[in-house]
Amino acid sequence: MIYAYMRASNGDVDLKNQRKKLEACEFVKGKDIEFISDTVSSGKPYEQRKIASVVDGLKAGDVLLVAELSRMARNTEEVLKIGRLCVDKGASLKILNPVIDFDGGMQSEILLTVLGMASNIERYYIKSRTSIALARKKQEIAEKGYFTTKDGKRIRQLGTVKGSKKKLKLEDRKDEIFILLDKGLTQSSIAKLLDVSRHTISRFLTRFPREAVQAEEA
Repeated sequence: MIYAYMRASNGDVDLKNQRKKLEACEFVKGKDIEFISDTVSSGKPYEQRKIASVVDGLKAGDVLLVAELSRMARNTEEVLKIGRLCVDKGASLKILNPVIDFDGGMQSEILLTVLGMASNIERYYIKSRTSIALARKKQEIAEKGYFTTKDGKRIRQLGTVKGSKKKLKLEDRKDEIFILLDKGLTQSSIAKLLDVSRHTISRFLTRFPREAVQAEEA
């Protein structure tokens, strides 16, 4: 079975455009195809988007077809995750733009390996930029007594203000977490980077809402 996944955050027009591209694909001519549409933002965690349930339901021989890479995943790590899940199930993942085919063959295994390396490099640079941004904020506080956020707020202290609540595991990394969120990482990705569970990240953000700190661009 072919499952054609479409996601749009701008309404029906974008979904129609994706469907046209999928229907025009030579691969689907004369074959059964099930179209699955999703309107949730790509900012939502992978587990909260329809793509997760589609991948979970794939069987050996099935094909997941996507018109645009950006409609399926938001970063290299997600592309790697979805591609690997499909291949491990004996299914295939075909992306029309750019042309990518994870079919379990030698080329797709090589591509998955390369993406894995790229994902590791991407995480390294994110950590590096985060450290630089934190150091810059500390320097500004030392020199001026505060740093200015994107929306003009003056923040005079990094870290957590002491209170009566029990200290959470990630309180000392509060500023790092907000910077990673502002760079577009999902809670799941941040959990991997910090080597904690996604529940730990979620519990942290419940106590410390993201808007408490607006991270500047590195």
